[in-house]
Amino acid sequence: MKWLAFFLALFLFGCGDSPPGDKRLLEKLRILAVVASSPEAYPEQSITIIPVISDINGSGRELTLKVEGCPYEDIVEDDENTCRQSKHRAELFSGTVSGHLSPDSIGIPAFSSPNYTGALKAISVVLPESDIIFSDKSGFQQYLGVNYAITLEIWANGLENSVKGYKKVKVSVNTRKNLNPDINDFLYKGQSFLTFPTDDVSITPGFGQGSQENYTSYDFSTGTQENKDETLTVSWMVSDGDLRYYNTENENSVSFSPPVKIEAARNLVLVGVVRDGRGGTDVLIRYY
Repeated sequence: MKWLAFFLALFLFGCGDSPPGDKRLLEKLRILAVVASSPEAYPEQSITIIPVISDINGSGRELTLKVEGCPYEDIVEDDENTCRQSKHRAELFSGTVSGHLSPDSIGIPAFSSPNYTGALKAISVVLPESDIIFSDKSGFQQYLGVNYAITLEIWANGLENSVKGYKKVKVSVNTRKNLNPDINDFLYKGQSFLTFPTDDVSITPGFGQGSQENYTSYDFSTGTQENKDETLTVSWMVSDGDLRYYNTENENSVSFSPPVKIEAARNLVLVGVVRDGRGGTDVLIRYY
């Protein structure tokens, strides 16, 4: 049931609880994605995670973030998918949030005025040693990988409820590690989509070379294996106007109907979050 709950959450939100209202609309405080420098890594490897959030109508209010880590099997659903009951719980960050200082280095705008939709500062994570993460796991299971959970909770003063999410990082001894996909452009009629539209447009995601990896899938019920190509799922979000779909696959396009004008003192914000179904994630945010 835990795995079913996770995949339902991944389909609906991609990072824990589904936000209220229309998932396509940037409106409430929410976690859009968590990008790990290495979605698959070795035991004791140091990685970084970058939370990407939106508080577009928060007017720059102070936000507090708490980040913890633990083996995913230690997470208890009845405890709101937190690491609180894990004896291997690691406190990774606790404090007020701020945007990163070098947007060009990661390709995602910083969480800052006036749009308050972007990346926070990177958080360092040292993955557990083998004796912890691979406890009671066979050599084959260690090769396939064991999930390490990174849980996030963010809130603002005066909010009745906090917003929660989580990211899974696979820990394995496999030397052919999964990498993040690369979403590097929004395209309209084959060209970069860079200006505020006045009419309905059909937007296609642009991916970097090698984003769609080939991997080996194992069927434990039959004992067989199969080589597969990843399916890249793009979740679309916008601050104003209307997107026809929340999710598209691979290079399929999404229709967008722009607003007549932006009422707020900010830009139109368009977000695409790509996931490869194996933990790899990337984010593209554009302001118009």
